[in-house]
Amino acid sequence: MSLRWQTSSYCADSSNCLGLAAAPDGTVHIRESETPYAVVATNRTQVGSLIRVIKNGALPPGGLFELVGVQDVLGGV
Repeated sequence: MSLRWQTSSYCADSSNCLGLAAAPDGTVHIRESETPYAVVATNRTQVGSLIRVIKNGALPPGGLFELVGVQDVLGGV
């Protein structure tokens, strides 16, 4: 499946950015530019919650992957 990834206009140099892509089945895929091979699939409601966390400055030191527990899924990567 080919996804069209989008990043914020505030992310001019494409480093340390969050990318989002909507899939035909309604899921939303999220990845960090530093680890584009690690993709989290979720839904619009959860993405809204993530955006609120980021805007409030409450993202943990480990970033997105720590927030959603992906490090456990990827074996501590």
